Amino acid sequence: MTQLDKNLKLGEQLGIMTIIAVFIVYPGWANAVLSIFTCYVIDTGEGAYAQYQQATWSWGFWVRDMNQQCYNGDHWTIYVPLGIVCFLLLCVAPPLVSFWLLWRHRKELDRPHVQQRYGFLYSRYRPRFWWWETVLLFQELTLVAVEVFGRSLSHVSHQVLLMLATFICLGVVNMTCAPVTSHAITLLEFVSLAVLSLTLTLSLYFVVDTSDISPNAANLVGFIIMGINIALLVAFLVLILHKSLEKLQRKAGKMGLSLRSLKAKLWPVCTRTSKCAAPPLPLQQGGKQQEAPATDGAVGLVIDP
Repeated sequence: MTQLDKNLKLGEQLGIMTIIAVFIVYPGWANAVLSIFTCYVIDTGEGAYAQYQQATWSWGFWVRDMNQQCYNGDHWTIYVPLGIVCFLLLCVAPPLVSFWLLWRHRKELDRPHVQQRYGFLYSRYRPRFWWWETVLLFQELTLVAVEVFGRSLSHVSHQVLLMLATFICLGVVNMTCAPVTSHAITLLEFVSLAVLSLTLTLSLYFVVDTSDISPNAANLVGFIIMGINIALLVAFLVLILHKSLEKLQRKAGKMGLSLRSLKAKLWPVCTRTSKCAAPPLPLQQGGKQQEAPATDGAVGLVIDP
């Protein structure tokens, strides 16, 4: 941080902080923007009491206002155009801007001034995957889109299956490319997606034909879901502690080496300037201590109690 203050201007520092802030709020922006286009069909006009169904608009009703028909009236004239503009500015622009920033400096990514400005965008990826942060943002957008538009599906099982298919596709892409330099992080990302996929798969026991599931079987499935998620959390904590201990050991080793090096440098200077007294000799019989011989001009002390 000190080096950034010295080498970067205030405007450049604010630009970096803005990019980081955009990446943090990006999923929330995507959720809010995509919800503008999310509709839910209430009545289909079919069934035993079709004559009593009133909300039969074919496009459904807007989830933000269930009294508003989708793609009709104010939703079509005001919110849909606003949603298109916001989608381009808040959902598509951030990944493209991050790609453009790195594309400009793609041949000098190993230079210090580029690493200080944009290193957080590509430093954890392999050199040929310097653009992977853009892919990661689009993956977040895909997950948000599946979560938002999945609400319009009438069956919960369909929502679960859609999310499960998305997790599997993302896991295959990430493991095939393996863009992250750290093998441990790549493995943890894959295990996280695997645990999420397994959680969704097991949750189908509570969604599809629940009448045939006994209470004991339901409890067992619930314990399995809790167990695999707790195990994943424990694995994360163990890895964090292991990496922290390694850093502390390296720092302690560097501090010990620095102290030994400093002592080795100061000792000759200390002896030349006659400021380093030799250690006192053991007491003689009679309670008197011998005078310590001076070394290189050092003055010895005689103590007579």
